[in-house]
Amino acid sequence: MVTKHMIPAFGTHKIQKITPEILQRYYSDKLNNGRRDGEGGLSPRTVKHHHRLLHVIFASAVKWRVLPRNPADSVDPPKFQRKEMNTFDQVGLETFLNSLKDTEYYSLFYTLLFTGMRRSEALALRWQDIDLDFGQISIERSLHHLNDRTFHFLPPKTEKSRRLVALPPSLVMVLRKHRDNQRAMRLTMGAAVSNRDLVFSHVDGTPLLPHSISQAWSRLAKRAGYPEVRLHDARHSHASLMLALGVHPKVVSERLGHNSISLTLDVYSHVLPGIQEAAALAFDEGLINTVVKEDESEGIRGLIY
Repeated sequence: MVTKHMIPAFGTHKIQKITPEILQRYYSDKLNNGRRDGEGGLSPRTVKHHHRLLHVIFASAVKWRVLPRNPADSVDPPKFQRKEMNTFDQVGLETFLNSLKDTEYYSLFYTLLFTGMRRSEALALRWQDIDLDFGQISIERSLHHLNDRTFHFLPPKTEKSRRLVALPPSLVMVLRKHRDNQRAMRLTMGAAVSNRDLVFSHVDGTPLLPHSISQAWSRLAKRAGYPEVRLHDARHSHASLMLALGVHPKVVSERLGHNSISLTLDVYSHVLPGIQEAAALAFDEGLINTVVKEDESEGIRGLIY
């Protein structure tokens, strides 16, 4: 963001001369099609990331007494709406996975759906990150494919993204079979699989292209009758199904690597009404015997007061 966008826009300005008006114009230029190069603008969400970074930069300048105030405080950042989630229900998830069994993507997509991992996290997994005996994955890094076609393994998105994720027994079985198949394929090439090798890779061990994985998901989801479900919706499906099954939001938040439980509750608020109803019913069922007993003896008045 700094190299490609901010330095070209602000590099000739003294920091004291950057006003809220200049920032507001910068956001407009990035959003609109009126850019001088004639290309389409950036998304509101991306420009809001620019705003947050600029705010941090100017806040440091205020702290160091280079600036008397933060010009980003007086600018309205662009608003954006989250993309609509199209998640699998239990039947849809089972149907989709059954349609994948004869494909090379079965293990990878099964892992995404049953852990809620990000695509970049799954593609960076090594066998040393997985403990199949204790049934857990240690998420320590993510894979990124840059414009120059190089691959880079970077730390997870946030500190909370560095986490342990418990594996369901069915996924342990899928990964064991995937490892056996990978070993057999490598043996035909005269090579072996080590703990440092990627779990999901080409036959020769090189990383998979993230964009190709998303394209494969779209193609297979359409073939299975779910064209509206995106790859990232695998993560949403995992979270939504866990919440609907009564798993505590704190646990779901930890599995997803969210910074806080409030983010989880905000993103998946659409699932909560059903959970609230189930909680109210459980509370009622848990106390109904006490209420009836009290009503038959001294009346419900004692409970009220």
